[in-house]
Formats: sequence, structure tokens, C-alpha cells
Amino acid sequence: MKSSNSLLQRGLVATAVGAALLGTTVIAGGPASAAPVPSLTGFAATAFGSQVSAAGGRITSGPTGLSFIGCTTAVTTRSNATAAVDLGAVGHIGAVHSSIRTTRSGTVSTNTSSASIADVSLLGGRIKANTVGATTMVRADGSTLSGTGSSSRPGLIVLGNSITVGTTKNYRVDLPGIGYVVFNEQGSTQDANRIYYHTLAIDVHITVAGNPTGLGLGTTIALGYATASIAPNVPGLLSGLAYGTTVKVGTVVKSGPTALVGDHCTGGSEYNSIATLGKVPGVTAGAVASSAVGSVGAGVLDLRNTNTITKVNVLGGLVTADTVKASVHIHGVSGASAYEVDTKDSTLGGVSILGVPRDVSTLHWNTVVSVPGAKITFFQHSATANSAKMTMIVVELLAPNAGLPAGTVITVSTATGKIVL
Repeated sequence: MKSSNSLLQRGLVATAVGAALLGTTVIAGGPASAAPVPSLTGFAATAFGSQVSAAGGRITSGPTGLSFIGCTTAVTTRSNATAAVDLGAVGHIGAVHSSIRTTRSGTVSTNTSSASIADVSLLGGRIKANTVGATTMVRADGSTLSGTGSSSRPGLIVLGNSITVGTTKNYRVDLPGIGYVVFNEQGSTQDANRIYYHTLAIDVHITVAGNPTGLGLGTTIALGYATASIAPNVPGLLSGLAYGTTVKVGTVVKSGPTALVGDHCTGGSEYNSIATLGKVPGVTAGAVASSAVGSVGAGVLDLRNTNTITKVNVLGGLVTADTVKASVHIHGVSGASAYEVDTKDSTLGGVSILGVPRDVSTLHWNTVVSVPGAKITFFQHSATANSAKMTMIVVELLAPNAGLPAGTVITVSTATGKIVL
């Protein structure tokens, strides 16, 4: 599982959005080569109670009780809580609490995330626990990095049998005719500049089609998830996302980001793809592919995040497109006051609205087209001197449609990016 990164907007670029045609490169100031190279310590963390995903990584429920920080230098505390959650065929969980805390004292910095859940029952009672908890902590003492994780499941019962996991990592139990479950899943990655550590208390995998739970092949259930990373003494930090679609009604997520990828704070590459978009309310599509590619080195920071989708159909032909691509590219010298920020590679092809072809090649950013019962925004764009966000199609329902209520917002193809100053 990957941790997500946030886009923080801090004022508009001097270039007026809507005064330039899409395809124009946005230069927010420019790389300042004379600026001193900073030495930053960055934190990122995610903690939540539960998340259910279908095959291909599409989030179908959750994350519940989410606490999150993405590529920040700030010393901060975050927390969140939710009441009991009915997960349908998956089962039910009680109250969720999550928290994140970063500290800095002299040469020592820490980042700690945790999540706890009460009264867990999964898969028709096949997996039960009184409570579930997970904690992850990473530490930097100068350039020395370390990380630890722990999880707990008092009262754990699997298939009617009491199970004691203790401190054993990645403890697997088979679920005949269904799949398997891993308890106290832990893992880390580390290089000279960064450590990332994750802990997952319960990780269920459905590997048998037509199983008695009714859950589809490839379904995964994550309970008690806590990740943390820290990157000391680096010249800059990257933050951003790319994904295919989302469906929300207010703050309620009907379908989370599809084919989601996020930037590593200190650079690297992440890719995710789906051959055919699955059951997303109101949206069908062919292939969805996302990439997040960045580098931090030799005083230069570069980030390029991209999502592409083919054969998109929103709400039975309300809006269709043969090809959709969102792209954000940010480049500059570490310590600059502003960076080269552009979205010029973002494109739409073969667009129709209610079956009528529409030439979108000359549309401005944030163009709104009104149709009966909905409004459609093309090239929804925002930017600052060091960040940008592009969503290619946004449909907001003003009246119910295809079983979705008024107020539903569907997004298609999003890329974000930010250089953390």
C-alpha cells in the first residue's frame, strides 16, 4: 500500500488562469540558480482504521478515520476518529482512532503514526478481535536512520480458533476456500537520505473466486494501518499524486482514486495501471495508467506526474472521450522562490457531450459547460509558484442521475505536484 501526498495551495500564480489557452507553459517566476541550497528534514505519514480494495487496487471502502501528512517540514500533530462502520459483506468494525506526531529536538527528529479499532468482525465472523492496533515510528539522529513497528489484536479468533501472533512479523493464516490473512505485516525501505516503514495489523486477501463470503477475487481488506517516513538533510522535497477517477457525494467517498500513485518525498518512480476500469459508479473506461516520477539531486528538483485514460464514458453518454491525459511538471533549483510549473502535456481527444462531438482544443482552463441536470468543467486547473493541479473532466450533478444523487461530483484524470519549500 502506498501513502498519499497532499497538494497545498498557497496563492495563485501571477498568470491569470483562464487568460491563457491550455497547452501554454506556465512559468511562475523561474529557477533561481543563485539561491542557497537548503537542508530540510521532511516527514510523511498515513494512519487509518480500515480500507477495502477491489482487484486492481480500486478503493471500495475507506480509508476510515484517516490521519495524513504528506511531505512536510512542519512539526505537527494530527488525529482523527470515526464511529462504528458497517462494511457490508466484509463485516463491521467499531470506533476508529488515528494519530500522527512529528518532533524535532536538536539533531533528532521523529515521526510516529498509529491507528486503533474496537470490536472487529470480518467475513461473517471468521476473523474476530476485541481491538486492533498498529503503531509505526521512524527516527533520524543526524544522518542515522531507524524505524520500528508493532501491532496488537487481543482476543483474536480465526475460523473459531484462538490465535496468538505476539511479535512475529508477517504471520500468515490460510482461509480455505477464501484466501489468506497476514497479521502484523511490517516492511521498510531505506537509502542514504530516507527511511519509510509501514505496519499493518490485519491484511486479508481474497484469492478464490465464488467464495462463500460473496467478495470478489482480488479483494483486499486492511485493518490498522500506520506508515511513517523521514528524510533528513535533503535539498528539497516532492509531493504529488496521479489517478484516474473519483466519485464523491459531499464528503462521502463513493469511489476512491483509481490507479493511484504518489511521489516519494525525495524522488523515485511509481507506476500503477488497470486494464479496464472496474465498477466505478457512473463511469466506464478502458485502460487507466498513472505515473509519478521525481528526482532530488545536485541542487535540482524535478517532478512529473501523469494519468491517462482511454474510452471514458460518464453517466451513459453525458460526456465521453476517446483519450484523456492529465500532466503536471515542476522543475527548478533547490532554494528558488519560484519554479517552472507547467501542464502543457494535458490533453483531451474525441470528446462528445450528450452524443454531440465537441472541439475542446481551444478551451481555456476551468471552462464550464452547462447541460440539463449537470455542469461539466474541462481542464480544472490551479497553480502556485511551486505547485499545480490539473483535473481534465469534472462532472457535478445538479439533479439525480443513474442512481447518483444531486451533489455527486465525478472527476476524470487528475495530476498534482508540489515542491515543498
